[in-house]
Parts: sequence; structure tokens; C-alpha cells
Amino acid sequence: MSKRSSSASDESEWLRDRDWVQRAVARDPAAEEWLAIRLKRVPRLVAGYAKRLAWVKPSDLPDLSSEVVVAVLGRLGEFRGHCPFDAWVSLFCKNTVLAHSRRARRARMPTLEFDPMEERETPDVALAAREEEQRVIEALGRLGGAEGEIVRQRLLEGRDFRSISEEQGIPMAALRTRYYRALQRLRDHLSRKDSGEARA
Repeated sequence: MSKRSSSASDESEWLRDRDWVQRAVARDPAAEEWLAIRLKRVPRLVAGYAKRLAWVKPSDLPDLSSEVVVAVLGRLGEFRGHCPFDAWVSLFCKNTVLAHSRRARRARMPTLEFDPMEERETPDVALAAREEEQRVIEALGRLGGAEGEIVRQRLLEGRDFRSISEEQGIPMAALRTRYYRALQRLRDHLSRKDSGEARA
């Protein structure tokens, strides 16, 4: 296969990813299932990046994976098919783990001299991060229902799928489906709020 035909094949695959994403944004059930399957790779990707960094603990991984999923769903409408969807998600994983590692390093080594090569958060960036975190927490409070409870236990309490499954008597596969469906509702709520603030 020539380089040109290989490149065309890759681009065609990326455009198919874009179509799936657009359908997921439109709440197409088949596309939502496709999205849920793709997002199941997130914990493995996060763990892979974390292995390379000394400042990320294994106990941090579930929260980081949830943070990535929320971020991806929050920006799903921005995916334009310029690369594979999996690569796009992988970039979220990498950036989330790196940001956490920098924060953990600064927290555990408060007397470390300023490193000019290290990117540091300004007060404005830190404030924006806290405001974004509060915005997500408020949106979680409005989810309601059994699906909302699953997300709250997963994101706010840091519980794993197995313990939630055993407590609620829900099969793991069904629990994951409800979890990702609730995250989609969360994304929709945040998107509507952003649109309302932009119009204001």
C-alpha cells in the first residue's frame, strides 16, 4: 500500500470516529455504546502514563481516570476528526497525569527551590481550577437518580466499580453503562450552563 493510500485510509478512519462522536453528542444509543467502549481504555492509559512518574500513587489512578472521562465528555463536541479518537483521549490522559504529578510534587516538596524549567500555576489558573471543580460538584448534585448516585460515589467518594456493584446488586457491565450514561448527562448539563453564561 502506498503512503498516499495509507494516509487516505487513516483519514477515513478518523472521519468515521468523528461521525460516531457527533452521533454520541446527539444521544444516539448505538454511538453512546461505542463511546462507552472507547472510554473503557482510559484507566489503562492513565496507569501507563503514571508508571513513568514517581509522584503518582496507585491510589490516585481511579480519581484521575474519572477526571479524564469527565474532561473528555465535557469537550466531546470539540473533536473534529483530525486524529484518531483514541489518540485524542490519550492526550487527555497524558495531560491529566502530568498535571497531577506536578501538583503532587509541589505538595510533597514545599521547600524545593523554584525550578525555571517547571511550569507553575499562577493564582489566576489556580482560581480557575477551583471554580471549575466547584462547577462540576454542583452539576453532580443536580444529576439525581440512581445513575447520579453512582457518579457521586465514583467521583466524590473515590469508590471502585466492584464495591458499588456489590452494594447495589448491579452487574459490573450494567453499572459501567449507567455510569457513562450519567457522565453524558453531566456533560450535557455543563454544556448548557456554559451556553447560558455565554449568552449572558
